Amino acid sequence: MPLGEGTNMMMIRSEIFNFPGMRFKYILIDLMHVVCLGILQNLLGNCFWELHCSLGGNMSPDSTGSKGAVSVLRSQIRLGSKFLGIDCPVYALTLPMFRASGKGPKMKTKAGEGRHLLKVLLHMLITFYDQTSEHNAIRLNCVRSLAAIYDQLAVWDFDTSYSECAVLATKHVLLYAELWREAAELDESTLLWKMIPKHHLFIHLMEHDRGNPKEGWNYGDESEIGVAVDMCTTLHCRTIATEAVRKYRATTVER
Repeated sequence: MPLGEGTNMMMIRSEIFNFPGMRFKYILIDLMHVVCLGILQNLLGNCFWELHCSLGGNMSPDSTGSKGAVSVLRSQIRLGSKFLGIDCPVYALTLPMFRASGKGPKMKTKAGEGRHLLKVLLHMLITFYDQTSEHNAIRLNCVRSLAAIYDQLAVWDFDTSYSECAVLATKHVLLYAELWREAAELDESTLLWKMIPKHHLFIHLMEHDRGNPKEGWNYGDESEIGVAVDMCTTLHCRTIATEAVRKYRATTVER
């Protein structure tokens, strides 16, 4: 809320703190919004933009070079998904999906799509692209370190995963910062590899010894929404509410 001249400077507290029992300590850094819908989208966007340019693409989505580059990337995503045995996370890839006009690269994906696309991207970099240059090697290790964190989250070990994720998070951010420094040296006004506040939150998230960050409620709710969507695909619109609840209750024990 803007404060005009003569207005007493005072802290305006959010109404959320008027909820019975609400405490500041209940507000935690959320994995899904900081990583899956934050730094991961920036990483994917920058990587796909660089691959797009290396294949002859540019900022014009209608140019012959860009159409050809996007087509190649689309094919590589499908091949990588098939090789890894996962559903293709992105079928209709377009240039604005990873770099809109006048903005820095950022992949427009849902949380689950981004996590799967990260695995595919790592496979693409190793399989289809040369890694002998220093820049490409840094980029590969930056992607690999974040992918390794997701691997740890999937099979969390309370004895080792906490310290492993803390090291990997620091490594990822340092490598990302190096890519940002390289881009800034070439052009001070560049929008490539921009560091964002969520990189700082990411380090704090991975350094807090509170168990598996994947267990955060936002991450869990996002997965439950996906389960609900799958359940509703075969239901009639007139009975979708009651039938969805019935199917969910029937499968709760199994899951």
